[in-house]
Amino acid sequence: MSTEANERVMRRWIETIWVEKDLSQLEQYLDPEVINHNVPPELQQGIDNFRQTLQFLLTALPDAKLTIDDLFAVEDKVVWRGTFSGTPDRPFLGVAPNGKSFTVQQIHIFRLTGSKIVEHWLSWNQLEVYRQMGVLHP
Repeated sequence: MSTEANERVMRRWIETIWVEKDLSQLEQYLDPEVINHNVPPELQQGIDNFRQTLQFLLTALPDAKLTIDDLFAVEDKVVWRGTFSGTPDRPFLGVAPNGKSFTVQQIHIFRLTGSKIVEHWLSWNQLEVYRQMGVLHP
């Protein structure tokens, strides 16, 4: 696929999963053996584990919001930089809900084959999330 087509797939992914919060469409976007490099090893491979991770995030952060600040493709990879925010209403990252929200920058890299995501990497400042949730103090 062209880099433009890969960018369109990722924009639809963001809209479907993060705006509409519609996990019923995962098979349209994810390869059955997708690898998510940002979770514990036992949850890294497969669409069912990816679904479990997304379901947890969307449930723990019912007001979760993502923005697209940059999105571009190079060959078979799409890079998406944006802002992620939410207010946990259940334990999140080992922290009990306390009504505090967080907002952090994230950088995602997706590798696509055809029109399917086959790998995902994520970089974000988890310490900043803890700080904003009142667990760490400057």
